[in-house]
Amino acid sequence: MPEARLECALNLEDYRWLASAAAEPYLTAAASGDLAGPRQSQRWRQDLSAAQTQLIVEQLELRRRAQAKFGDAASRLLFTRKRLEQATSLRIGRYKASRFPAGLAVDLCCGLGGDLLALGARGPAIGVERDPVAALLAAYNAQAMGVQVRLQTGDATAFPVAEAAAWHIDPDRRPGGKRTTQVAAMLPGQAEIDRLLASNPSACIKLAPATEPPPAWCDQAEREWIGEQRECKGLLAWFGPLALRPGQRRATIVDGDVPRTVEGSGDAPRPRYGDLAEYLFEPHAAVLAAGLADELAAEHGLRRFGDGGYLTGDAPLQDAALAGFRVIERLPLDGKRIRAALRESHWRVTEMKARGVPLDERLLKRLRSLPGTQPAVLLLTPTQERRCAVLAERLPGN
Repeated sequence: MPEARLECALNLEDYRWLASAAAEPYLTAAASGDLAGPRQSQRWRQDLSAAQTQLIVEQLELRRRAQAKFGDAASRLLFTRKRLEQATSLRIGRYKASRFPAGLAVDLCCGLGGDLLALGARGPAIGVERDPVAALLAAYNAQAMGVQVRLQTGDATAFPVAEAAAWHIDPDRRPGGKRTTQVAAMLPGQAEIDRLLASNPSACIKLAPATEPPPAWCDQAEREWIGEQRECKGLLAWFGPLALRPGQRRATIVDGDVPRTVEGSGDAPRPRYGDLAEYLFEPHAAVLAAGLADELAAEHGLRRFGDGGYLTGDAPLQDAALAGFRVIERLPLDGKRIRAALRESHWRVTEMKARGVPLDERLLKRLRSLPGTQPAVLLLTPTQERRCAVLAERLPGN
């Protein structure tokens, strides 16, 4: 691979070249490492401009990073750094598309096409994007995935959504460069989105997990927090016919073959406190974001352990909405006591989790240096009496 050149400003024409057949041999050769020798490097410098070289090198990195969202398909797609960060994963996109009706689906502010690819695989779909580079790459990605969609470059709020069976929008949450969770500060903002909803209420709005939607939206919409790879990836507000239970909350984890959903209003009675039992459980981040941990605890008959959000029970559970741990020992949150207990055992702390207390990275580093053959997790939490540490091992499948 030739040495990377200084970064230069990229424009639409540069990306048009990247999306053309002319760039494909270089993308293929770079991915296979065939441009590493002196002769190949000289040809690289002779054939490509600085901008083209930068794009090829950058795509190698972005495609590697994109595997977490797009799997093996990432090697066929094109990205920009910003748009990859914002893109919906294939798995989440497919779940969202499964909730759309037959007929035309419109994806407003479609970006690189994460949602558009799934909507297009479901049926007829149109993507609207004001950024011409993103629109260009979305069209390329759809073709690379064998999905037929239409792309329009322009103002998403001007599209006649009344023509669609349903529509989706991902408003820009960094219109001024700084992330916002205020709907009014997004682009398009609340007023523009409300006008679209008045034209066609069959809609899904993608928001950040911490967004507090306007009160009217909370009453009209079903709010669904989406979880993937142990993280809460976003909040979806489903309106009109797409809202299965208006005013209610859902937390859906999409990692498995069948999505796991926890539903409720967020006002279930809190489970009672209990002594530490044989098993400890941590609700998925999406469940916590949705405020549905109490509903989940009631479903399984679990008790609260401490004030950090952990739950405890007498039997192991296999549930995508919970991370499960078999308790080995309860210890005071004291570094010396914890190290002494580990030295007398065969356990080695490879992971530390903390809820309601600060995560002590220095302690984790010291614990990792201790001898031990069996991997264990140290869970830190405040209790009604004092802070404690629970040495545990993850349950299989967790």
